[in-house]
Amino acid sequence: MDYRKKLLPLRDYQVADLSFYMRSPRCLALSDPSCGKTPSVCVYAYHLWENLGEKSVWAQPPSLLEKNFQELLAFTPFTEDDIVIVDGTKAKRLKLMANPSGKVFLMGFQCFSDNWEYLLGQQPEINALLVDEIHMGYGGSTSRRTANMWLAMHRIDKFLGMTGTIIDGKLSSAYPSIHVINPLYYGSYGGFMLDHAITDTYGNVVAWRNPEMIKNILRRHAIRHTFEEIHGKEAKVIIPERVKMAPKQLEAYREFETQALLELEDDWLDGTIPAVHAIRCRQIMAHPHTFGILDDNEPTGKDERLIAMMLPSAAPMILLHAMVDRKSKTSQGGTPWRTAAFTAGYLAAWAFFSATAAGLQWGLEGAGLLSPMMNSSSALFAAAILLFAGLYQLTPIKQACLKHCRGPIQFLARHWRPGAGGAFLMGIHHGAYCLGCCWGLMAILFFGGIMNLYWIIGLAVVVLLEKLMPVGQRLSVVTGGLFLAWGIYFLYSGLV
Repeated sequence: MDYRKKLLPLRDYQVADLSFYMRSPRCLALSDPSCGKTPSVCVYAYHLWENLGEKSVWAQPPSLLEKNFQELLAFTPFTEDDIVIVDGTKAKRLKLMANPSGKVFLMGFQCFSDNWEYLLGQQPEINALLVDEIHMGYGGSTSRRTANMWLAMHRIDKFLGMTGTIIDGKLSSAYPSIHVINPLYYGSYGGFMLDHAITDTYGNVVAWRNPEMIKNILRRHAIRHTFEEIHGKEAKVIIPERVKMAPKQLEAYREFETQALLELEDDWLDGTIPAVHAIRCRQIMAHPHTFGILDDNEPTGKDERLIAMMLPSAAPMILLHAMVDRKSKTSQGGTPWRTAAFTAGYLAAWAFFSATAAGLQWGLEGAGLLSPMMNSSSALFAAAILLFAGLYQLTPIKQACLKHCRGPIQFLARHWRPGAGGAFLMGIHHGAYCLGCCWGLMAILFFGGIMNLYWIIGLAVVVLLEKLMPVGQRLSVVTGGLFLAWGIYFLYSGLV
């Protein structure tokens, strides 16, 4: 634990959410996307450990592991040693789950399904299951994942599921969560379907009924905020976007579209009547799980796109600083001068680097190592640049700076300084991290040409992918290897 670091504060409604979680052992957080569900859940996990001595396991889409790791660091005194991301090979996962210093264990849905018994055996203090985007992992009542989650909840007392889409196209997607909260509401999945499903003579669900029953249950056991409630009214702009269907879904759609007949697992889907054909085609596109075309735990193209849109894409640090400063209790509402000071500090760091690079350029040009296009005129010099850049891509310094750039919230939490002077120093500090992340790549311009637009764009894309892509840190290792191989080639060319 690090009780000295500056933590990001919860907003008033997030404090109220936290109070609800603390008095509701099994509950749901159903606020709209972008309404700040995660911070109060992070503090709830810290409360469980600090006040009750209970550890937590947090199941989620793998794409959210790093984001939730950073938010735990930003909003709680947890350190990196307290938070364990369970990922990698089987041997690595087993080792991570046995880590005695872990207080919160983050893992994907399938990882939890496969390893929950081993995890609880190694960590008997775990007494809370947190689930992010629960509709993606446990939206179906007949899947192995859901069955294993229910089994795990026989040994875990506390449950907190998060999603903005508890009803994912069909009322039955809410049943797995309701069953965890209180199995007595319906008794079984069959009981739920008797209350809510309308079926045809073949047993296929054609409509749903009694949604008020589910609504009343969720009112008792869930908390929800709308986007408008949190952020105020704003003009709605609807932008249609095409997304790809899942491969099995696309195959079924094309077969039904052309033949008006589709063989399901234990039935046939008939579309010989034109109106029915059009409706069924739309249903296959929107809700393939209803017909068993996709398993309950298989995401559609729409699901994947929505999750990608909800994930933060590393918003500019300057705007993030302004937002945190505005909401800080010590800033009295924030002021643009502090954000301007932060920006000035950041630019000062880059100005120092630019002056150094310009001096280096003049020196290299005077030594005859750069051509009129400002690229390397010597094979040995080109080899030196590539080998240097490649080695730097693999150093711990590069990886530490890149980790900072990929998690700006953690930087603000650890290095926040009050006042304009403090903001200026923070800007210099942040600029130094950015330089540490990028200067090895920028040195490549002495090889490809400082005035070469294609090299400038190419390196900018590499920097962007390193910072934004889930595999960004692995990409830096790949590019480092490529630069080293290229440098060895030029070294050989220069010596032969």
